[in-house]
Amino acid sequence: MTFSISIHVDGYYGLVKGVPNLLNLFDNYGIKATFFVNMGKEANLFQILKYRKKNKISKTDSKIFSRYNKRQLIEILFLNRKLGNKYSRILKDIKIRGHEVEPHCWSHLLWSKNFENINHTKEILKMKKAYFKIFNKNPIGFAPPTWKYNSKIINILKKEGFEYISISGPKNKVYFEYGLKIIPLSFNKTIEELLNDGKNKEEILNIYEKEMKKEYVNLYFHSDFEGIKGIKLLEEVIKIVNNKKTLLCGEIL
Repeated sequence: MTFSISIHVDGYYGLVKGVPNLLNLFDNYGIKATFFVNMGKEANLFQILKYRKKNKISKTDSKIFSRYNKRQLIEILFLNRKLGNKYSRILKDIKIRGHEVEPHCWSHLLWSKNFENINHTKEILKMKKAYFKIFNKNPIGFAPPTWKYNSKIINILKKEGFEYISISGPKNKVYFEYGLKIIPLSFNKTIEELLNDGKNKEEILNIYEKEMKKEYVNLYFHSDFEGIKGIKLLEEVIKIVNNKKTLLCGEIL
């Protein structure tokens, strides 16, 4: 059986609050995970509106904003804070405690909302450089924001020395494209997304119990929700793991 967990670290609070919470939780249950970290900055209000249709905040955005209180929202929208490239101490602590750290992006907003128009090579090189500055080694893995990638991205990653990309579907097993290892999720929803779908605690735990019975299990969560507001429910999910050995993405054959 292959079992792995990855954590996407998108924003400031997910990094400075969510990650430490998750590290403590994983220590308690002997879990190892791969953390994909936003290496650039948070988007500010003006950037957020620029890439929304008719400058309107979508339902998805509203649900994401509901993670935070008013003060936190104001800070997120106006401070434009640096993330992974500034908090090397947190990223190093993740590794010291036996987990894997790889880049998630340089600009989560540009990659997810303006994918067709950005300079992909430039974005990848910036996150790679920031990673190298912290760890004195190049990254080997990448999880694209909102799972957006294509053959061009694969070729860039391969050229820059990456060994794998973590994605959502379509296959339920590890495979290769142009020599790059593709590691798909076995289940592409987080606890937060299931709650937003109207699922209750019992239904969510039942879903994860069924997932744990598969031969290939690769789950993901967000430090910005499951590491903070959703930490107790995540712990209930982790209990289902029941001492299964977790593999880092870089360890999956």
